[in-house]
Amino acid sequence: MEMLDSQFGHPSGFIGWLTGQAMALEHPELAGWATSLLELWPDDRVLEVGFGPGTAIQLMSQLAYRGFVAGVDLSAVMVRQASARNAAAIRQGRVELREGSATALPYGDARFGKALAINSVDHWSSPAGGLKELWRVLQPGGLACIVDRPHGAKGEEAVARAGEEMLGLVRSAGFAGVRTVAGLKGTAVGVLGTK
Repeated sequence: MEMLDSQFGHPSGFIGWLTGQAMALEHPELAGWATSLLELWPDDRVLEVGFGPGTAIQLMSQLAYRGFVAGVDLSAVMVRQASARNAAAIRQGRVELREGSATALPYGDARFGKALAINSVDHWSSPAGGLKELWRVLQPGGLACIVDRPHGAKGEEAVARAGEEMLGLVRSAGFAGVRTVAGLKGTAVGVLGTK
């Protein structure tokens, strides 16, 4: 189980490639719900941290079709897999995917209007540091959305507790108007905050 858990946090090798394929098949509903929380407009500039196989990147680039969608992921395997999934949008210059860490995002200050992380914060080397980086790269008034479907959480109360813990981290990173939203029949939680 430890090996499989590490593959979800930092997919590598052939097992990592298989993990990405499984994520793409297993989580389209989660990616769709998470993306809907951002309420994207055609000209939005969006960043996803920990994009995995790139399913949410693909959805966001379809919605922000005149904007720009960027992604940062620690795994070279996921960068390759997501790049293949989003090849046309990358060629058009509407999507950019980079290998990198949540705690050292390769973008300048106030570069994005919206930011998203799905099931990835628990795998960051420093969740607090990564959230401060999200705050840094967002424009004033920008929206951050952290979505989690807690692994092993039994029931809506456990999911709500996970959301409350994340809410505290997001608030501590400097975000205002922080709130939680339950979704997917109580199996997932989103935490939203504004810079």
